[in-house]
Amino acid sequence: MKKSLNLFTFILVVFVVTVSLTLSATGFAGPFDEDSTIMIPKATEQEEPAAAEPQESSEAVVADDEIVVEPADESATELTPVLPTEEEEAATDEPVASAPEEQDKNSKILPGYEDEKISIDGDNYCGQFAMTSVFKGLGIDKEAQDIYKATNPRGIFTSPPIIVDYLNKNGVKAQQRHNCSIEDIVKKIDDGKPVIVLVDSGDGTPHWVNIYGYTRDESGKITSVRMRDSYWGTRSGHEMDIDEFSKAWQKPLGNTFLGKMLGYKNLMIDINGNSSGTPFATATEDNMAAGVNEVVAGWSNRDWGQVAGGASKLILGLPGTVISMSSRIPSVFGSSMASWGRDRMNQGGVGNTILGGAAVAGGSVLQAGGWLVNQVGNASSSVAKAIGNGIKSLFGR
Repeated sequence: MKKSLNLFTFILVVFVVTVSLTLSATGFAGPFDEDSTIMIPKATEQEEPAAAEPQESSEAVVADDEIVVEPADESATELTPVLPTEEEEAATDEPVASAPEEQDKNSKILPGYEDEKISIDGDNYCGQFAMTSVFKGLGIDKEAQDIYKATNPRGIFTSPPIIVDYLNKNGVKAQQRHNCSIEDIVKKIDDGKPVIVLVDSGDGTPHWVNIYGYTRDESGKITSVRMRDSYWGTRSGHEMDIDEFSKAWQKPLGNTFLGKMLGYKNLMIDINGNSSGTPFATATEDNMAAGVNEVVAGWSNRDWGQVAGGASKLILGLPGTVISMSSRIPSVFGSSMASWGRDRMNQGGVGNTILGGAAVAGGSVLQAGGWLVNQVGNASSSVAKAIGNGIKSLFGR
């Protein structure tokens, strides 16, 4: 009876956590929270410079006893043109060397992104800002406020599928990818395309940025990336040290419990990548986050097809969410257990080796079991997503 009671309590806790993730209130640092990490006020108009005081008359004052010599009539004076010599003509025929396109040969910065004028009108919606930066850089006329109203009118977290779907529907082929590397970003920039990535803004709040440049040192190592976003790079490009960026990119929700539970890691929106569906590895969180986005946006815009599709994802995806999130608990515990075991083994000694080895083995088993159960949850969430998208399509969405 005691075991049954514990199991029931565990399932109840998981269910409460899941519902909390789905309907969490503003201010909670998770994937369904407010996207407004920083509220940036409207730019104040600069005061017009004061009109210059009229200058004194430039007419010269002539004394009574002063003799003034009138200038000669310019029209009567003929100017003799001075012709260039043969040596001077030959010199002018030589091509003038133009300035190099990039002063720093170790940097690669895509043109058109550095000084984009993006009006956020006092609102900080990072997903919409990043999409606007991509659109403008690719020569597509889109404004942040229009994108915001269409995809995130209530300022909650913008899920990856929402960004991918909006880009694809507006002329920019995009694909969601996970576990990417710095070299993946560099490759896209070298190919002339920016990327949108999800990072930690500093307090465990996920934040979208558009990466359009990078810098290498003399040895060829990447030292920084260049970005436009609604936090650091609002008015112009922002350069971030590669170590700082890598840490923020690897854990977009920080070291919080939720950050360890969710599967987002080194997430990249691949511009002009192969347009494909949501990655299976994060099907659960993507389905629930997209469902919340669609219900909120659809309700605000009176788009009942979008509301119906999003609600279907949330309702039908609830079983998969419970299964998937339940599997993350032993996975997180197993990872911590295995890490502790490796530390003990590195300390040396027979006791540490035996104890550490047992911890590594036990942690690996928990991780493997959690992974298998997670696949069942992701499969269920994928079905819910397909049904929700099908319902939206019935309304022409």
